[in-house]
Amino acid sequence: MASVFKRGESWYVRWRAVDGWTQRATEAKNRSQAKAFAAELELEEHAARRARMRQTAGLVPIQDDLPLHSAL
Repeated sequence: MASVFKRGESWYVRWRAVDGWTQRATEAKNRSQAKAFAAELELEEHAARRARMRQTAGLVPIQDDLPLHSAL
């Protein structure tokens, strides 16, 4: 589960990535914007973990597992 916190004037997002916990500053102006950004990151990480799992099992990745920017 992702979390958000404020340090100084910046909102930070912390989420569980494939290789461990990751955090980064956002351009969010308030907590709700930071939480929305965190939710998006969490969905992308879930898809990446699923694609990696399918690859390990010898399966072809499905469209839902491909990164959003490569779907164009």
